[in-house]
Amino acid sequence: MDQKRALLAIIVFVAGIALLWIFLAQGLLSLDVFRSSPVTLTGDTTKEEANSLTLYHTQNGTTHIYEGTIEMPTPCHRLSSSITTGGVSRTVKIKLAIAEPEEGIACVQMMDSQSFSVSLTSRELPNVALSLNDKETPFVITEKK
Repeated sequence: MDQKRALLAIIVFVAGIALLWIFLAQGLLSLDVFRSSPVTLTGDTTKEEANSLTLYHTQNGTTHIYEGTIEMPTPCHRLSSSITTGGVSRTVKIKLAIAEPEEGIACVQMMDSQSFSVSLTSRELPNVALSLNDKETPFVITEKK
């Protein structure tokens, strides 16, 4: 009976190693746990805006709403958003910031989509600037119906 258990344990071990090798070869698993992945900005990959963030704009009377989604490196990263208006220039600045996960927290190494939404009141359509972690970020505005 002990020989059967030992043989079964060896078979399970070898199968586990084989599966691990297959997942690593296919890129489905990353052992680089301490990697700081860049945020993926999504857009239409067939156009110029492929490497830009898409802002969806909705206007309801004088209220302008800008929404979007960012692919985060892990579900433990947190996205915050704010908006500031710029007086005479009518430029609004949408600021997005990504907070790193707290130290010591084990987090699944997989991409996670996080959405944001900011709004402002303006009679006219404002000029928009966007920053991600205090860096200007390319974006495309799409009118949302």
